[in-house]
Amino acid sequence: MSEGIYAAVSEDFIRRMRNWAKAGAGLLRGGGGQVSSIYRGGVRIDRYVNTEPPLLRGEADDTDAALLAVPIRYRQAVRQFWQYEGQPLRWQARHLRPGLKHHTFEIWVIQGHELLRAALAVRSAGYRVRSLANATRASNSA
Repeated sequence: MSEGIYAAVSEDFIRRMRNWAKAGAGLLRGGGGQVSSIYRGGVRIDRYVNTEPPLLRGEADDTDAALLAVPIRYRQAVRQFWQYEGQPLRWQARHLRPGLKHHTFEIWVIQGHELLRAALAVRSAGYRVRSLANATRASNSA
């Protein structure tokens, strides 16, 4: 039912938002992920392979800061969608606001994603300008 939402964003954006949702769940605060039971039992399994992508604290912080530039209606819908990813849109819409139609929720999420991508682009451009200015200052003083 949320295929329209996923179709409107890139794989990299999906990865970014999943990283942000994991960070919001507290996985980054504890040192970067959940501890597996293999470390508790005293038995070491060398064949253990973690296939999940690493959690990126800086990217999650940037995403969180960029979300603050998104109007509240869309920000809440985007947060709801990614924090409860996998739940049906009808459930998410009711959970966000009682009586909210799932079609309206879907539109808010899609529009929120567009606004978030624009806010991330502005932040990225700001980083580039600051790093270029710092590089210019460093070369002028050398």
